[in-house]
Amino acid sequence: MEDEADSGEESFLTDEELAYQDGLDPAEDGDYEEDTTPPAQARQETPHSSEEEGPPTSPEASQQLLGRGHRLRGRTRSGSLRGRQRRSPESRSRSRSPQPADQTLSWNDESQPDIPPVPKRFLPARKPGHQLDPTSTYTPLDIFKLFFSDTVAITLCNNTNTNAAKNISRGSKYSWKPFSVEEFFKFLGLTFYFALVRLTNIRDYWRKNTIFSQQFPATVMSRDRYQVISWNIHMSDPHEDVHNDKKKGTPAYDRLFGVKPLLDDLRQACKAFYHPRQNLSVDERMSTKAHTGMTQYMKAKPTKWGFKLFVLADSSIGYTVDFAVYSGKSVFASGVGLAYDSVMSLIDKTHLGSGYNLYVDNFYTSPKLFKDLHSMHFGACGTYRDHRRGCPRTTKMP
Repeated sequence: MEDEADSGEESFLTDEELAYQDGLDPAEDGDYEEDTTPPAQARQETPHSSEEEGPPTSPEASQQLLGRGHRLRGRTRSGSLRGRQRRSPESRSRSRSPQPADQTLSWNDESQPDIPPVPKRFLPARKPGHQLDPTSTYTPLDIFKLFFSDTVAITLCNNTNTNAAKNISRGSKYSWKPFSVEEFFKFLGLTFYFALVRLTNIRDYWRKNTIFSQQFPATVMSRDRYQVISWNIHMSDPHEDVHNDKKKGTPAYDRLFGVKPLLDDLRQACKAFYHPRQNLSVDERMSTKAHTGMTQYMKAKPTKWGFKLFVLADSSIGYTVDFAVYSGKSVFASGVGLAYDSVMSLIDKTHLGSGYNLYVDNFYTSPKLFKDLHSMHFGACGTYRDHRRGCPRTTKMP
């Protein structure tokens, strides 16, 4: 089995995407490598100057130095740093304009009282909680179909039948009969069953006369039928796939096109059948270990390889209010940064209302995000990074 670390997926990632895997946002965070040349000194130096001065001694120069970032480095597919020639302080000062040090930004000390923000009035667009009919009775299947509706199942069955006919016309040798909605839910139920009862091979679930024989699968569907469905199941229209594939390499190419019918319906269902309470959170979530062009690696997550989702959740019960699948940096095109855009793309004031409190970790926290949320009447709280753009700098006490 191919080692995940050497699967080759990292070789398709840009420097920015590699930074995201390390929990950094290049548009918001400083770099790793300190620039030891004060900005004022770098501007005074000429291209012919080769003499290097010592570190700054004035408070102004020290504050400017603290405002400097670090330079991000990319990695090869093995995870090591790419070899890059270290540039001189002169070339760095010419290619990068220093961040101006804002002398008004500083942290309070113990003698200064904390001034808490004025609480926002909580005005949700709907009554928080589930949005189901309290007079009705729901079976587990009814609840499941709220999020995986018959409409989506019909679309999936039609596209699967089209895909099977296409494969047979290309020479595939197997028997096929029309795939129905009822049969689809049986197929899906068996798939869930196989995830709970783990056997070495898919054929083992229908194997008889062994101590590991499973009686249930054969009562739902034959082995050959299950396998032929799994070879042909298709969410998107195969004819439309051809047009999308022609756009590869262009901004118009949709990497999520194959699962769009399911994703769009699922997101709408998450928002429709539950309205969150006042406290919300945004974080990443890894889903479905798979080796595709969109596979991400996050070393701090229990599931380290898979599709990365940005999730807006109700902090009180963990319910997923909305989510977005990360398919590449080009998806968020505002230019502010991935951390900012991933949060703002999930905050829909028209749907939610106002007065909510949002909790995030230090990947997302930034003055611009919190100020923009405040203007929308959303509170925000999160840990922060000292080198994040716009944050006050900390200094070491003597």
